[in-house]
Amino acid sequence: MFDEKVVVNGIVALLATGGSTNHTMHLVAMARAAGIIINWDDFSDLSDVVPLLARLYPNGPADINHFQAAGGVPVLIRELLKGGLLHEDVNTVAGFGLSHYTMEPWLNNGELDWREGASAPLDDQVIATFDKPFSRHGGTKVLSGNLGRAVMKTSAGAGGKPGYRSAGGYF
Repeated sequence: MFDEKVVVNGIVALLATGGSTNHTMHLVAMARAAGIIINWDDFSDLSDVVPLLARLYPNGPADINHFQAAGGVPVLIRELLKGGLLHEDVNTVAGFGLSHYTMEPWLNNGELDWREGASAPLDDQVIATFDKPFSRHGGTKVLSGNLGRAVMKTSAGAGGKPGYRSAGGYF
């Protein structure tokens, strides 16, 4: 079941990884198809409380292979759950609950099997902990002006460091 909790989890994961601004459009469209109304302001508001926990290109030097080697999705999910930022009680394609996503696949005598994923980041330059994030804020902000609105990926600017200046100050 695709519900509000699933949508919030998707937004939180996107922000915590400094994910693509294109995904903001896709998540809005998916939510709308399920009868859930969200907009870019929701991303911006959540970005104020969701820390940046991954440094993946373009907001860091690592690619997806480095992310996986650093603990990947299992570590990210554990850290976001530890911080109280994800709803654990959701239906997923892997079954009920996010605990499935703390597991990692591996080959056991040529057969696909699952085991517990890493419990902490294996490379703190790629994945941070909830207690020591790369940034206290997720990597997305909404910009508004007399010509319209835009979503900006702040995590990718200035080497992934906040520093863009707006009329309201730095972010």
